[in-house]
Amino acid sequence: MISLFVGNFAHGGWYGFVPYFELPYSPGVGVDYWMWTFQLSAIGTSLGSINLIATIVKMRAPGMTWMRMPMFTWASLSTNLIALTSFPVLMVALALLGLDRYVGTHFYTAGMGGNLMLYNDLFWVWGHPEVYFLILPAFGIMSEIIPTFSEKTLFGYVTMVIASFAIGGVSWGVWLHHFFTMAAAPSVNSFYSVTTMLVGIPTGVKVFNWIFTMYRGRVRYELPMLWALLALFLLLVGGMTGMMNAFASNDYMWHNGLFVVAHFHMMVLVIAASIFGAVEYWFPKVFGFKLEQKWGKWFFWFMILGTGWSFVPMFFLGFAGMTRRLDYIPYTQWSPYLHIMLVGMVFYVIAVLFFVAHLYVSLRDRVTNRAGADAWGTGRSLEWMTHSPVPAYNYAFIPHVNALDEWAWRKDNGLTELHPGDYEGIHMPKNTGVPLFLGMLFMGLGFALIWRIWWLALLCVALIVALIIIRSFDRDTDMTIPAHAVEQVESGARDETSVTMPTAGVRGGTVIAHSILQSGTGGISVSGSTTSTSPSWAPMDR
Repeated sequence: MISLFVGNFAHGGWYGFVPYFELPYSPGVGVDYWMWTFQLSAIGTSLGSINLIATIVKMRAPGMTWMRMPMFTWASLSTNLIALTSFPVLMVALALLGLDRYVGTHFYTAGMGGNLMLYNDLFWVWGHPEVYFLILPAFGIMSEIIPTFSEKTLFGYVTMVIASFAIGGVSWGVWLHHFFTMAAAPSVNSFYSVTTMLVGIPTGVKVFNWIFTMYRGRVRYELPMLWALLALFLLLVGGMTGMMNAFASNDYMWHNGLFVVAHFHMMVLVIAASIFGAVEYWFPKVFGFKLEQKWGKWFFWFMILGTGWSFVPMFFLGFAGMTRRLDYIPYTQWSPYLHIMLVGMVFYVIAVLFFVAHLYVSLRDRVTNRAGADAWGTGRSLEWMTHSPVPAYNYAFIPHVNALDEWAWRKDNGLTELHPGDYEGIHMPKNTGVPLFLGMLFMGLGFALIWRIWWLALLCVALIVALIIIRSFDRDTDMTIPAHAVEQVESGARDETSVTMPTAGVRGGTVIAHSILQSGTGGISVSGSTTSTSPSWAPMDR
């Protein structure tokens, strides 16, 4: 953003044109803004992936074996393994470019021993796994929403897990399909054409499993489900057109054309639809009230209109041979399709206005749209056990996981209204401003490197190192929320949500149950006893 006001922005494309981004051809600071923004983002993503992988491996709830993890967690694990192995490649590519621009090396120049293709190879070795880095979380979101609104467990859970990692693995073997028209040997093009088509197998497994999850289920077409279904449809369109692009012979005709542009917009819109579905789905869990439905559905339908009117004509223009980055329209036959695409843009603008109205009305009516713990009444996973909005400590007690769909399992066994008899203090990490200060210092470091302000760059590096060292020796990093504070929050939350609980007769309805800890297993078993003693688990007093 700073490049819009101080200096200039890059003109070398979003991924960088070789050798246009070299210093002799782009002497300004625009390429440096682009390069250091990418570099810092890659460093942060790589470090963040380590954090998330370690969290998934080491900090699961008791009883949550690998085959009891939610599909979104599996998708996150596969996503972050891709990030950990691919983003360092981007860091190397940008570091070599930085050496060319700052030190005068010749990694990406035609002369002095450089290689013009080296950057393209390194960039797309990162670039195509990064596509699946984006799409896998969307698949995880769909795998959470569809079972909830189908009131069924996810079909083919094990195959979905395998498919997630198959997509992540195959993603490393498809990057050269970006170079089908760059005179590679037929055997090379054939190999990468086959690997590109192989991605369709695990993706197809996911599609069929989602469909079978809905089959004979009690499907409810609420907003999160509508977005998930739209994402599923767009995935079919984007996936099938991707298979068409996988043929090198087809790519010779469509390379750099609007057919390819329309294809990857279908895939990006899968991500967008999944994100909107996730916002609608988990919003009540985060903020304690649902987003209203009427304006949200207007937003949904106009997004569909915008997508259809914008990208269906783009596919036809791609078939007709229109390429991107044209500064004039050489054939008048293309004009009607372009005008239709303009109408699609108008629909998108109207959709944005409906989205703003959707948020405004939801905030205005938030009191009447209050949601209980299980906001949708058919939640299946652990997050729907705790209050809405979620307390700072998440759970008053660490839940023991007994099944894949733990919350659905507890509802089936009449264990929904349980709370610990005696609250205990909860260990929590303290808040810290260190990440904010580190982010500001890294921003200052990037600005200094862009403008070659070496004293400021050295100062930022010194402060970053000093701050990390100081933080590493800080032992006062955690706290304990006292038991009486936990009890006060829990009692208040139960009183507030008692009137918003779903009625009996609905799956997930109010159930008063008594349970005891099952000796030797740490699990829960249903007991018919009505004793008045309060074990570790006790019925909620209504």
